[in-house]
Amino acid sequence: MASQVHQHPDGTIRVRTQAGAYADSLENFAGDYGAPFPALDAGLTERIYDQGVRHAVLNGHDVVGGGPMPWPEGDAIIASVGRLIAAQEARFAGVAMAKAAETAATRAAQTAQVRATVSIDDIFAVLPADMQTRLRARIAARLAGGASATRAR
Repeated sequence: MASQVHQHPDGTIRVRTQAGAYADSLENFAGDYGAPFPALDAGLTERIYDQGVRHAVLNGHDVVGGGPMPWPEGDAIIASVGRLIAAQEARFAGVAMAKAAETAATRAAQTAQVRATVSIDDIFAVLPADMQTRLRARIAARLAGGASATRAR
């Protein structure tokens, strides 16, 4: 299998080699590689560089020309596939760690919210006046009868 650099019409860059494969957006490629992918000329939609075999540029599904052979930029990108994959994995790990931290913080906040205690005074304060009066009477009756003001659970 020849190593390949493929600028796909969907906006992704794909690098395929025996050492591994890399695929990402043009923007992420630029960050992972440290430089933007070489631009296509106006009207072209795709580039396929098979190292040592072909360098085709396309407009839609039609091959409309070829690039230089060998293509130094493509050879450099192929040679850096290990660095590209490592940079991508580090980026993915960073996103996963941020997501895990966000999830842990959310869980902690939810747990704290569930564990928050609400006093009887807080509950009593939001009851309508007639319910407050009835509740006071029931509590007073229970206490007068020697029972606890609360029910056993």
